[in-house]
Amino acid sequence: MSEMDFELIIGDLNQYFPDPPIKTARYYPRLKVIAVDHWTGEEEEAYMADVLSHEFCHHLLNTKFDRESGIALDNIRNITGGEIAMINDRGVEQAWGYLCPATKFALKCSVLLDQDGVGNGVI
Repeated sequence: MSEMDFELIIGDLNQYFPDPPIKTARYYPRLKVIAVDHWTGEEEEAYMADVLSHEFCHHLLNTKFDRESGIALDNIRNITGGEIAMINDRGVEQAWGYLCPATKFALKCSVLLDQDGVGNGVI
């Protein structure tokens, strides 16, 4: 088994990272740390997996490519209600030409589903 090339810290993190405060999770590229705050152990596994995999993708993008690609990852969560309505009304094929690049990328990621219909954790 190989070692991880990042540290994972879960707990009350405000004592370590007071500025800016962590809301749920954050990747610190200079430290190579994924920090997760305010987890009680009562969270659903799917939610925890989504948060961790999203931050791990930040780590991969930052270490394998560059900082800008890591920052771009957060943009895929910003699909507008109008775009969702257009997809629901017209279907993906007809709406495709009107969608922004971030939405197109998010849709490409969302088709990577497992057998239970759970997303790939990136979005």
